[in-house]
Amino acid sequence: QQQQKQQMQAPASPFQLLRGETAYPLLQMTLAPGQTVRSESGAMVMHDVGVEIKGKSGGLKKAFARSMAGGESFFQVFATNNNPHPARISFAPKIPGEIMMLPL
Repeated sequence: QQQQKQQMQAPASPFQLLRGETAYPLLQMTLAPGQTVRSESGAMVMHDVGVEIKGKSGGLKKAFARSMAGGESFFQVFATNNNPHPARISFAPKIPGEIMMLPL
């Protein structure tokens, strides 16, 4: 099973699954300079210096719809790498579970 997960992760992938075989997995992402990633509020665990964090609701109607229909948080977090070099940011689920990397 671990080999399958490693095969699914391309060598150039900006994602790395840390502690993936536990009930408390951690997903680390490498952000290129100027790159922004959006996450659910409360999912971010850590980030490198130079990563700017901003919270937004995206509009009251959209935030309410996300919250009611998808069970997502009312707020979203946008993290932007303001460094001239790559920076790391890590995420974890709010409840125990598994993170699966699926090819799209």
